[in-house]
Amino acid sequence: MCTVNQATDTVSCTGTTIGGVGNTAATVSLRVTATANLTCTNRGGNLVEPHSTTVTDTTTAREFPSRNGQIVIDPISERITAGDVTGAFTCPNPNWTEDVQSITITGFTYTVTFDGFSAPAIRVTG
Repeated sequence: MCTVNQATDTVSCTGTTIGGVGNTAATVSLRVTATANLTCTNRGGNLVEPHSTTVTDTTTAREFPSRNGQIVIDPISERITAGDVTGAFTCPNPNWTEDVQSITITGFTYTVTFDGFSAPAIRVTG
């Protein structure tokens, strides 16, 4: 199960145990997309213009079977930060500075893909 916390700009997914996987490892991935509103300010400290942008950030983890053909999938979370936003956006004038006003999570995709398979065995979107 995954939850979105707009107050902290974070998506968190709980862990689980999956049986019957033999000795197969898996990759867990959480991709989060957000919309951010920014302003550009000139060197004089005056607001020049507002902007908006879309930011996507992904975190992954490798999970390995523990015993008896079971794999324990640990909880995973991803947070969109102001640094993620300013890293993805630059004001049109290099003399202006970016200031993040708000971040809103607009979606996420959580997947568990076992080694040897191209499609995920588990996919949760929100």
